[in-house]
Amino acid sequence: MEKLKKRDLYYFTKAYDISNLSDFPKVHIGCIAVYKKNIIGVGYNSRKTSPIQSKYNTLGGRKLLSNNGKPINEFLHAEIDCLNMIRNMDIDFSKVKLYICRKNFWGDLACCRPCSACEYAIKELGIKTVYYTDDIDKYIREDY
Repeated sequence: MEKLKKRDLYYFTKAYDISNLSDFPKVHIGCIAVYKKNIIGVGYNSRKTSPIQSKYNTLGGRKLLSNNGKPINEFLHAEIDCLNMIRNMDIDFSKVKLYICRKNFWGDLACCRPCSACEYAIKELGIKTVYYTDDIDKYIREDY
């Protein structure tokens, strides 16, 4: 686990703030996209369904599984919500960084590694760097 810069912590704070918009009762997830030090997109998990989420959940004609081995839910994930906002921008997506923050029922940080469907969508756009919360005061960086 690398030491985060102050700017990275600032982006996590913004992702945490965005997670407050979630309408899920227990788990609130926020995601922001950063390009050249500017926030260019935001998203949060929602109980709305999404055809794009469904598309990524069933890649190759089979239903993908989440990180815990269960089927991925059909509700809109924060990452897909954020990617939908930036998908058509004329930018170098390899320089976009995603920051994903999950807070639990008590407001504590929790593990928020992207599920296989969201990971596929991230890679498909060409995004190379994803930061996510892992536990209280723990942040993970993954490079694709």
